[in-house]
Amino acid sequence: MTSFHPDPYEMTIDAARTARDELAAAAETNHPQIGEYARTYFRSLEQLFSLYSSPQKNWFGDVPLKHLPADITLIVSKLFGTLAVGNIPDPIADCAKKGRTKPGPSERRDVEIAVAYVKAAKSGMLNDRAPIANVAASYDVHRRTVQGWQASHPDIDPVAVAHGHPEFLERLMKGAGKRYRHAGRSRSAIASCGPTRG
Repeated sequence: MTSFHPDPYEMTIDAARTARDELAAAAETNHPQIGEYARTYFRSLEQLFSLYSSPQKNWFGDVPLKHLPADITLIVSKLFGTLAVGNIPDPIADCAKKGRTKPGPSERRDVEIAVAYVKAAKSGMLNDRAPIANVAASYDVHRRTVQGWQASHPDIDPVAVAHGHPEFLERLMKGAGKRYRHAGRSRSAIASCGPTRG
């Protein structure tokens, strides 16, 4: 008997459609947690577009193996059209919240680079005997933070993160650390903000 393996791409599309419908229902009833529904919807779109644009998972040369469905692209087009005339679409406005937000795609990429750098150094790809300390210094975070990133990203492949050139990881890590600090995630940036509410 042949086992059935769900298609990750189709599952991601279904998740985006479900999140879209749940957001629409929340908007109709003015649900008090509409912000969470909106953020869930945009996370689902992020995952779908990331999977679609992945060279390893959805492209054969310049040809995509699977396409984005029209109902998804139509909604994105309407969002862009609203932004283009200077208005903030309701779903985007609903995402706003007070206090410190979760890391966005760029910051998550910077964390992946940090993890890849440490893994590459520990495996001998890079000449660095103290990779955790060096990443912590570059990102201005505690060593325990870097260790936590390692624990929460066990499947990171340094070669894949560096697009086949792990020798570039040191340069990538230093650039990522600079962006991370400027994004306000470093220890000094967080300390300067004081306590937050929300």
